[in-house]
Amino acid sequence: MKRHITTLSLFVGGLAFGMMIKVAFAQQGTAGGTFNTLVSTAGNWISATIVPMLVAIAVLVFMFNMIMFIFNSDNEAERAKFKKYSLNSILALFILLCVWGVVGIFTHTFFNKDPVIPQLPTSDSA
Repeated sequence: MKRHITTLSLFVGGLAFGMMIKVAFAQQGTAGGTFNTLVSTAGNWISATIVPMLVAIAVLVFMFNMIMFIFNSDNEAERAKFKKYSLNSILALFILLCVWGVVGIFTHTFFNKDPVIPQLPTSDSA
């Protein structure tokens, strides 16, 4: 019971804090303009830097687990361990990319922002 009260109080406190931020940003001028800019900037930063870095780390972990799986082909216990790790890393990568897509749909729908799609750098020397 005590755990439920703590969880509920944290939820209500977070909701109240979020509403105070919304009211504070609305007081600055255009209604919600600064808040939308803040959310948009944070979302673009997360989509452009954090998520690609997490995807790269997840791919590296998967590759490491597959290499260890191949190198331990003679030890059945080690193979089973790295097989489990490889499947978990594939699942983590899938969930990460799905959440990235859902966040992109959310920001495009509610904030009219185009989703950030990472592009390879190009040279303009042509």
